[in-house]
Amino acid sequence: MSIDTAQKTTRDAPFDTSRLDALLAEAGVDLVLATSRPNSRYLLGGYYYWINATEPAVGNTQWLPFVGYPAGRSDETFYVGNLIDGWHQTVEPLWLKNVRNSNIAQHLGAQHTVEEIKRLGLDTKTIAIERSFLTVDAFDVLRAGLPKARFIEAGPILERQRAIKAAWELDQIRAATEKVTQAMMAVFSEAPVGESTLQLNNRLRDEQVKRDLTFDFSLVSAGTSILRKPSPDVFWQANQFASLDSGGNLNGFIGDIARMGIRGEPSSMLNDIMDDILGIQNRIAEALRPGNIGRDVVDLGRRSVRESRFHEDMFLDIHGLGYVTHEQPRLISLGDVTPDHIDEPLQAGYVVSIETSFQKEGFGFVKIEDTVFVNANGPELVADLGRGWNVQ
Repeated sequence: MSIDTAQKTTRDAPFDTSRLDALLAEAGVDLVLATSRPNSRYLLGGYYYWINATEPAVGNTQWLPFVGYPAGRSDETFYVGNLIDGWHQTVEPLWLKNVRNSNIAQHLGAQHTVEEIKRLGLDTKTIAIERSFLTVDAFDVLRAGLPKARFIEAGPILERQRAIKAAWELDQIRAATEKVTQAMMAVFSEAPVGESTLQLNNRLRDEQVKRDLTFDFSLVSAGTSILRKPSPDVFWQANQFASLDSGGNLNGFIGDIARMGIRGEPSSMLNDIMDDILGIQNRIAEALRPGNIGRDVVDLGRRSVRESRFHEDMFLDIHGLGYVTHEQPRLISLGDVTPDHIDEPLQAGYVVSIETSFQKEGFGFVKIEDTVFVNANGPELVADLGRGWNVQ
């Protein structure tokens, strides 16, 4: 039998199936197949096989999860998991009953996924896949096993689905954001004079781990340097400021915040820069309300930057946040990232990150990054702590 029926009961799906069904119908999709960490985790209600949670490589191949959601048939969602996934599911039961713990490498998982799609009678239908998160080997297996299927891109569909957060997801992001901010306050308070930015990075990592976060990354600068890669050769000295910009995650949800510390009192110019940055941040945050159009929010932000006397050295970004940083809604182009919500109204449940920075070689780097929830009754600024100069 292809399906592991050890789980006898099915709970309700931990996401809005009606919204996902509508998105699939709009795109003409019969089944969406998630293989990325964020999207498989989303469809499984936060679950991700713990052994490969940080490193997918296995021998000379890699681990891939396969989660298939057939449109309009949420009770037939399936998961092709690892051979020893059952141990994890004993501790953390899944909501779906169709679980096949038989995969140890992506080519075998793909073959078992083909069998499940055939079992559902969808082998000649339209299947949405994550091309950026599906190996060539796995796709070759799918294409050979489903020669009459039509494959299209799943990324935009699943990103739109994830963009509107449920209350429990907002709770996770709020907790992650608060913990990252608290960790930064501890670093600013306790780091001795002369520590390198690499030591600050390591101190921040340890403070996040103390708070049950998984440390993702940090960008650290100090003094007049604008180098943000943690370095053993750049130091936070007396009468200097330092920037911490870091992401830490809680059960997969990211808290991504930037705060500033300073040894001694800030100069009048530093106070003016910070006042302008906070003013820009606050004006944008106040505009993050359901129904407001993305372009209007961006125009407000850019106009606010232009009004600053420091505008020539300022940078602004506005993007979504959740399982992924820079996820939808994306309002400003960044490299190859397309601002796909620029002409759409904001919706309750969106989580938005606002980043305003000032950088000048020989002067230094100043940045505040905030997380804002777009709630039905207005914006919620999360972790309103340490915004401004944190004086040591």
